[in-house]
Amino acid sequence: MVTVAESVRRYSSFFKTRHAMDVLDYGTGTMRNAVYLAQEGFSVYAADLPEQVEKLRGCPGLRHI
Repeated sequence: MVTVAESVRRYSSFFKTRHAMDVLDYGTGTMRNAVYLAQEGFSVYAADLPEQVEKLRGCPGLRHI
């Protein structure tokens, strides 16, 4: 099981207190952080190299991103 980065988990509550609810996950990789943030109510924009994005097609987490 892949878990969210500890720094993302820790700072997500800080971002909410600042009403910073739009997030860019640059270098999204497997989208572990993007999916977590979307589930937490953020609007997430995930970006990566075209080859990686192609690998993610059909990923269940894409419906949130």
